[in-house]
Amino acid sequence: MIRARGLTFGYGERPLFEGLSFELAAGDALGVLGPNGVGKSTLLRVLAGLLRPRSGEVLLDGRPLGALPTEERARQVAYVPQGIDPRMPFTVFETVLMGRYAHLRGQWERQLDRDVARRALAVMRLEAVADHRLAEVSGGERQRALIASALAQEAPVLLLDEPTTALDLRGRVEAVALLGRLRCEDRRTVVLVTHDIDLAHRTCERVLLLGAPQGPVEGPRDEVLRSDRLEAAYGIGVRVLDLAGGAGKAFVPAYAAPAAGVLSEAGPDGTAGRAESKGTTTTTTTQGRTP
Repeated sequence: MIRARGLTFGYGERPLFEGLSFELAAGDALGVLGPNGVGKSTLLRVLAGLLRPRSGEVLLDGRPLGALPTEERARQVAYVPQGIDPRMPFTVFETVLMGRYAHLRGQWERQLDRDVARRALAVMRLEAVADHRLAEVSGGERQRALIASALAQEAPVLLLDEPTTALDLRGRVEAVALLGRLRCEDRRTVVLVTHDIDLAHRTCERVLLLGAPQGPVEGPRDEVLRSDRLEAAYGIGVRVLDLAGGAGKAFVPAYAAPAAGVLSEAGPDGTAGRAESKGTTTTTTTQGRTP
């Protein structure tokens, strides 16, 4: 479906990424992780055809993305940025309807386009604010409107730049379920840029980790999301914990100050663990009591 071959891009002499290659088929999902400033959002814009790489190319169904007409590219690839300026003079419904632009072919929107937009509004729980202007809704609702616009675009490739940052707890859970449905039922290909390691692990079988001194690492999620590789990329210790009952994994950064030297983690049953400090070991429980 979409293939990156030898991509190199940078704004100065030093490239953000170099010789980057991967391939995704219909229904695949790739999570892109790494610290700030390593080129995650830039990579997404390259994949969307908004930026041209210094070298390498992006292929869509075997065709160079840069050779496709703009409208055809928009029918194939939907891009969701990190946010939208609330001063834009549009309602939530008009914002979602913009996702149909590539399908209009120079015509006014049809009833079909309005119906598709309203279904996308319903999926993102935005019916109640459909007629509100962007400045009148919350940041989370604006972010859901951008996702709804991408859904209305009905493109087989979906590029998401930190889509859950402004969402509340329910919105984040719904986003995970939505990505699963889009991939399994609609066979959409997803590239997800996120700072949420747990989200990437839950929604993507493959992960691309940027920012490590040895260069990008791409592969199956459990091979990439290891403590040593995460620490190399982020410059901070990260513990990878198996959750009880086969519920998945949790990724816990080392919050403790170096002077205190205290790090804790849950035990294998999820109820007790060990708190390790310099020269001492203390047993703790999740209720905060010492047995």
